[in-house]
This record gives sequence, structure tokens and C-alpha cells, in this order.
Amino acid sequence: MTQSYFFAPSPTWPGLSACGFLVHTGWRPLPRSTLQGFESVMPPKEILFGWLQHLRGASNRPGSPNILQLDLNSALDGIQIERVNTGGFSGARIWKVSNAAGNAWCLRRWPIGGPNREHLEWIHSQLFMAAAADVSFLSVPVSARPFGKTVIEFEGHFWELSPWLIGVPVLNAGYECSAMKFAIEAAMEFHASLDYSSHTSTSSKPRVSVSPALVQRERHLKRVEILLAQIRSAPRTGPLEIESGLVLDAMHAIGQRSGRLKSMAETLVHRKFRHRPVLSDLWCEHVLFDDGKVSGIIDYGSLCMDMLELPFARLVGSVFMLSGKLPIGENFESDYHFESDYHEGWRLLQKTIEAGAKQIGLETEILDFLHQTNVILGCLNWLEWIFVQYREFADPDRATNRARQMMKAAIALSSEIR
Repeated sequence: MTQSYFFAPSPTWPGLSACGFLVHTGWRPLPRSTLQGFESVMPPKEILFGWLQHLRGASNRPGSPNILQLDLNSALDGIQIERVNTGGFSGARIWKVSNAAGNAWCLRRWPIGGPNREHLEWIHSQLFMAAAADVSFLSVPVSARPFGKTVIEFEGHFWELSPWLIGVPVLNAGYECSAMKFAIEAAMEFHASLDYSSHTSTSSKPRVSVSPALVQRERHLKRVEILLAQIRSAPRTGPLEIESGLVLDAMHAIGQRSGRLKSMAETLVHRKFRHRPVLSDLWCEHVLFDDGKVSGIIDYGSLCMDMLELPFARLVGSVFMLSGKLPIGENFESDYHFESDYHEGWRLLQKTIEAGAKQIGLETEILDFLHQTNVILGCLNWLEWIFVQYREFADPDRATNRARQMMKAAIALSSEIR
């Protein structure tokens, strides 16, 4: 049941909020029980002031009323706000904003410590250029009046408003291999438009340098033994209820794989790659489907300058991390096995890219390393959050499920790769 609120003169603002990335398995309201102990507010009315022209659908023709001169409560009368459970873990807050005409937008409050203004404005500029290149499945931010900015700073947070995209993630669209193929093709189209933008801008030539992502992974791999020792010495209690046997098996898997990955990282970290705008954290959950077609790619906070392998390793690899499977043949029905499914997944990726109008060269060795470190280091992050940092989560049930998925993925990966 959708829980929503309407602006009206002297409204009552419920103490409720939503938390996470724009990642969803179907939008649903957060249970009140998951919000205990968290900052719980509906978005302040003032933050919507600059977007009133869009929210009310007011005309710019001569003679139209100037809604910016209306009383704020009157101007917002009839605007519907719904808090959304997005299932993510970034600390962002998401609301769906709708008007009487049935138009909908996504209002996002970025967490403190997230992207700064300069980075957000750069992300938005990339989205504008991609849209200009006829990429149709993006949620391009809306400019706020009177200054035409797409990023609003209010109460210590950055806010943005963008069109609401409909659809369900690839895993919910059905486990057909074709859905994953369409997702990869959409990611290709998006990144090709960003690359084209970099060539047609007034900036300098594309940078060729070491990969920040590989540098970060090498540093993290050097800390594995220290973190595992901290986790071993920590009490087996935390904010999430995870079976002790699963935790021990996951820790063993991390220790078993980290040494080899560390050696690989020490070699790869010195290689130079062409840097381009990439969605470095493009999970399969971020690609939406509606009526059998890609209806949206969402969550652009990870857009950065790095190597092109990053988004595709995450996109294909996250299917394994969330379901234990990779795309094979005509469906996802075979369980994960390294010697068959793993390579079939990357072959699907390469085949899809080669069939595209634009050739994008990706290295299987890099994809393989990125996928393995995504699994192993991702699992280690969850263990540290739970048992060392005692991190609290707005949706404990969903966080518990994700933590278990990551631990099982690390165990499976370690048992299959020799």
C-alpha cells in the first residue's frame, strides 16, 4: 500500500523518510519500524520552491500567473510527496513528487560526505550531453529557478530533481539472457555518448594514466589481513543477524583469495588506461525494464573518469553477486561454476559489444580482476560494517539480505577459482 502526503496550507509533516540508492525491486514505502533511531523528515517545503514551475506545469506564455510570487503553501497545494524505499545503502534520501496532471519526479537528497557540488554539476553536464546525443532512457536533472542550477544546497545537503523513470530491474524482468543483453547494449549506448561528448568538448585530449579504481583496490587488498584480524577479535554481535557459520566461511574465502588478488593488483596497478566518463558502480539493479525494453539507467553518483571495464564488470558480475548466477545460453537457470558460467558471462559481454555499432575494446583479464575484487572486497566491507563499525541501516532486513548475498558470493567464487 502506497503511503503518500499532499501539500496543503499549514500541512503536517510526518516524521518519515527513505534511504538509499535509486535501486529497486518495486517501489514500496518504508515500514515505520525500520526508521526508529534515524533522522526522519519529509523534505522541507522550501527545497521545492525553485522547481515550482515544473511541478505545477505552469505556462511561460504572456499573461500566465507568476507562481514564484504565490504564497508557498498555496503554490504547493495539490503536490503529492511519497517517501520511497529504494533498498540502497548510500545514505541518500529519495522521494517521489507528483502533480495533479500525473507527472512525476524523483527528489534526491545526497548524503553528507557524498559527491560535492563540483562533482554533481559535472555529472549533470554529462547527462545533458548524453541526452543531446539522443540517449532516451536517462533521468536528466531539472534546473531550478531563478538561477538555473540543477543542484540546490539546503540544510547542509545537496538536492536535485529529475524525471521519474518507470520499470523493474533486469533480475525482476525475468531471467532471460536477452534482458541482460539489452542491459549491456544500453550501457554501451550510454557510455558511447559520454565518450563522444569528451571528444567534442573544448577540454584537452583524453587522459591516459593509471586507474584510480585499481589503485584503490590495491590499497584495500593490502589491508585485508588487518581487517580480518579485527573482525575475528570482534564480538559476534552486530546490528544485523548473520549466521556465525556463514561469517566464518566468508572470512576463510576472503583470506583464501586475497593473496592471489593482491599479486594481480601489484602488476595491474602500474598499467595505464584511457580515462573516460564511466558509471563505475553500475549494478544490474540500476538498469530498468518496462514492456520488455530498457526504460532507464539510474543512479549516476558513481560517474567518474576511469577505465571502461569498470561499469561492465559490475553490471555482469552483480548478477552473480545477487543471484549466484551468470547469463548462459538462453537463460540463467544453471548455477554458477567458474569453468563454464563465468567465462560464458564474459563471452556474452564481448559478443554484445562486438555486435554494437561502436567498437569498445575491453580486456577480459581486467574484467576478471574487477569482478573478483568486487566480490571479495565487497564481502569484506560488509563484515567490517557489521562487526567493526557496528553500522546502523535504515532497512535492516534488506541490509541483512544483501550481506548474506555478498558472503555467499565470496564463498562460491573462492570454491570455484583455483
